[in-house]
Amino acid sequence: MQGRSAGKVTGIDVSNNNGSINWEKVKKTGYKFAYIKASEGTNFKDTLFVSNVQKAKEAGIKTGAYHFARPSGSVEDGKEEADHFITMMNKAQTDLIPALDLEATKLNMDQTAEWVETFISHVKKSTGKNVIIYTGLWFMDRYPGLSKKLSKYPLWVSYYKESAPPDNGWDNWTIWQYTSKGDVPGISGNADLNVATSLEHLLVKKKEA
Repeated sequence: MQGRSAGKVTGIDVSNNNGSINWEKVKKTGYKFAYIKASEGTNFKDTLFVSNVQKAKEAGIKTGAYHFARPSGSVEDGKEEADHFITMMNKAQTDLIPALDLEATKLNMDQTAEWVETFISHVKKSTGKNVIIYTGLWFMDRYPGLSKKLSKYPLWVSYYKESAPPDNGWDNWTIWQYTSKGDVPGISGNADLNVATSLEHLLVKKKEA
């Protein structure tokens, strides 16, 4: 994959674990986008999702929603999680394509791939929006071949090294999360930092909305 210099814009990703955020300070530091946790599994709702989206947008930061996947049971459970995510997304108007956080599963490789396909196809059918997959190379290594099955979707890679991430199924990344220990004014404690190839690759197109 390409090196970090391919990242033209910087951003963060946050959840309720980051507590109250001063989004004006985040914006003044130069961050252009933020992915904000909306949901997890079939029941968890991030209590700060709506307020984080609203305050980030007021500060002039482009926002996107993400869902933490919990593949288990049957492949069709992917639709149930997608419905849960869609319900949360509908509570706030975001700018960026939604993200699926894939770093846990109780299914085998083929079943997980089918689960992801089910989730993404349902989100796209219901919202008209494409979906980006967030995952780490450690997860890809645990399920060899999974990335090849999913490489048709844009990648948000988690990789905490200076060197470029190895291809491992995907030829390139759209977002690179390069640390989970960033120091960001306006956020207490460590923060996840990212670079993206461009905002244009992340913005929801009018025909998608």
